[in-house]
Amino acid sequence: MIDHYGLKIKLLDHPIPVFNADGGQNKLGDIMGYVDLEMNLGDHKELMQLHATSLGQEWIFIGHNWLHKHNPNINWETSEIVIS
Repeated sequence: MIDHYGLKIKLLDHPIPVFNADGGQNKLGDIMGYVDLEMNLGDHKELMQLHATSLGQEWIFIGHNWLHKHNPNINWETSEIVIS
């Protein structure tokens, strides 16, 4: 399946349920697929598998596992992320 950005969405073997902060299940449904994408952040390049779902106005949420693995410096005032 191809989305409207031209990305090939691959289907997951098992859907991933999505829950909101209040604990209720997201009304837009489960995560059904993913895309393979190269993320470039400064000099850092990494092939990532991103789960495809509707995020409202946001394009990507970086998860806790990625933040823990890379431990970037985040400037919350300028929205800059630097991997040292």
